[in-house]
Amino acid sequence: MRDFDDEARQIKKEIVESRALIIKTNNLVNALGADIKSIAKRQAGYERRLNWNSWVAIAVIGLVSFAGLKLYFDAQISGVRSEMADAET
Repeated sequence: MRDFDDEARQIKKEIVESRALIIKTNNLVNALGADIKSIAKRQAGYERRLNWNSWVAIAVIGLVSFAGLKLYFDAQISGVRSEMADAET
């Protein structure tokens, strides 16, 4: 009978330890899930800012290119007009 009581106590102790380990593991998994969510949210914000920065850079490069082309063609037209004026005289 005494062996049975010792064995029953041993089994109860193992059950309690197993339950504590399960609870600890569950808490760690929940904490890991929360960390992953916060990292994903931060990453999404970073990607959104990166996209905006890329679009702004593309727009600035486009505007500078068009402004440079306009200045170039205006200079070419001015040169052709001055040559035509010189040729008429």
